[in-house]
Amino acid sequence: MASPIDPGSNGASPFISRYVHILSEELRIKPAPSFREAIYEVEYRILVEKPGKQIPLLFYAFDLKDDFQVWLDGNEIETSELPEEYFEEQDSSLADFQYLFDKNESKTVAIHWSQGEWEQCAYSDLRFFEMPLEVGEHRIRVRYRARSWVDRSDWVKRYTSRYSLSPAKHWKSFGELTVIVEENTAPGTLTCNLGAAHSGSLNGEARWKFDSLPGNSLELYYDPPISSWAKTCISIGPDGMAYSFGLLLFCLHLVAMLAYRKRQPQARVSWVALLGIFLAPFLFLLVRSLSYEWIDGVIGTEAGRWHGYSILYLFLYPIYLAAYAVVAIVIDFFMKKHFLNA
Repeated sequence: MASPIDPGSNGASPFISRYVHILSEELRIKPAPSFREAIYEVEYRILVEKPGKQIPLLFYAFDLKDDFQVWLDGNEIETSELPEEYFEEQDSSLADFQYLFDKNESKTVAIHWSQGEWEQCAYSDLRFFEMPLEVGEHRIRVRYRARSWVDRSDWVKRYTSRYSLSPAKHWKSFGELTVIVEENTAPGTLTCNLGAAHSGSLNGEARWKFDSLPGNSLELYYDPPISSWAKTCISIGPDGMAYSFGLLLFCLHLVAMLAYRKRQPQARVSWVALLGIFLAPFLFLLVRSLSYEWIDGVIGTEAGRWHGYSILYLFLYPIYLAAYAVVAIVIDFFMKKHFLNA
């Protein structure tokens, strides 16, 4: 079976030249009302130690919804993929990134997410710009629109927006990180793996400020709202629906068997018992199979719909039929005996 995760976009803090300090990073995230996507605007205040034409930062932003835009000191500049010749020994364009590329035959760098989760990012997924920079302070601003990840493994979809902070582990110095989640108008519940906001709240605008790396990644989780009736159906679940219906069927079958035996105590075979033996297990398993679709229908468009092949429950029919037949035949036997002796 395929994965219940629909991948979205990945973004990350940049890898930096050994002659560059990042004094501060301000990360602004503006989620869409549906949280299907979010706009990321990141501003880096950098301090350059070596003058001349150089590559100060390498960016990773994979499978974005819109183009990746970069401004240097207020002027928009073009970015491109790393050319293959940049990795030749005689080329020194990436000499200031040797900490990243030395002895790396796989031509990948690791991007870390949660504990124990990482991915190998191909060099071809990195973007860069090469500009003449003067010694001193500069500002680099990055903007892109990212698609949310969608987890459909539960009854209701969960949307996640991800940004890896792990490349900052390679920075020469870590100045200050400010995270801002602004203008949250989504009707559902928004949470963040960074914990409670240092100021504001995720119901409006939330801010965090760190002077050290708070973790490997920043992740925003969005749980869309569902109706009270949908919550009730989820709490009951397919098992609850099936067994409640099964108990009702059993009671109705007992009443019908009792009425028949009261009228026909001498009949060798109770057709009411036989009919129930074949129908009750089938209807029970049918309700068990269809209850997933019923609950998904109540949830609506935000239903995860990841339940496997629930119709396969019907293949258990011979087992349930045999077990129920024993129960029904024994009950009918005692009913017959009771009314014959009455």
